[in-house]
Amino acid sequence: MLLVIARKFNDIYYSMSLPEWNLVKERRLIIISNGIPQDAFPHQNKFDDVQYIKYNGESIKNILHVIAYLQKIRIPKSKILVLSNPVLVANQYIIKHSNPSSVVFIEDGSMNYTNFSPSKNIAKKLLQLSLGIVESRVFKRIGFTYLFYPEKATFYFGLRKKLTLRKEILPVNDKLKFIEGKKVLVGQPLYTTGYLSLERYNEIVNQTIRQLGIDLYVPHAFSSDKEDIQCEKLLLNEFNVTLEAIAASHSFVIYSYGSTVLYSCKTINPEVCSVLLTVKDKGMEKLDTRFIRTFCNKVVEIK
Repeated sequence: MLLVIARKFNDIYYSMSLPEWNLVKERRLIIISNGIPQDAFPHQNKFDDVQYIKYNGESIKNILHVIAYLQKIRIPKSKILVLSNPVLVANQYIIKHSNPSSVVFIEDGSMNYTNFSPSKNIAKKLLQLSLGIVESRVFKRIGFTYLFYPEKATFYFGLRKKLTLRKEILPVNDKLKFIEGKKVLVGQPLYTTGYLSLERYNEIVNQTIRQLGIDLYVPHAFSSDKEDIQCEKLLLNEFNVTLEAIAASHSFVIYSYGSTVLYSCKTINPEVCSVLLTVKDKGMEKLDTRFIRTFCNKVVEIK
């Protein structure tokens, strides 16, 4: 049995693209979602069983809520377990109790290509200790990491393998034809990670929209409802797609301050134009965009 842990749509798309997908007859899915409704996740009908857990962030309280749910459903034993983020405690708990023969780490994004290191804060360590989780043992169980650019990865486990997305599993929606050739600005909740305040974020994004004549703003899945962005919005959940899925059948110009969609969309469709945005702000200086920059058609400063 193959078990997939999905926290975002791409976890499902990427899992279905792996050779391991065809090695089993039974497939199960555990969705752990920070606000994205269950119905929005794609291809649930391709799994024999689906469990959905809603939570509100990575606080100890919320992690314990997820753990409590997992204890109720009795995590199934698996032959192969696939996930995109092995550093999260709930994911580590599933690995421990599913006891798979093989763990597969799939492309997560910037984590894989920057100087990322797992959090070592005391609260996390105490929680892991109480759950009987030894993080180093979890990492040692990972046999393969599938990546778009394995040769450039800096954070991975086991053998690196090339991830080739199966485009035929990506939805084609005629209602999305309007995106063709448009200027699309991808939002990032930088205010939740200490880079900027929400007010400063709103200011920078609205200045970007005015300066570059942006057509569409794509709010991040974890964006605050207090964002005040003056632009027509493209809500991906309404179409049950990711930008990568849209890029498979449409070309557009994508702008971002450092989102991994700048390279993932271009990887799927080379006709997509990627533009990295820079801002002279102390908070923004913390963003590591060195890897992403190598894929962009150009870099534009927001003044």
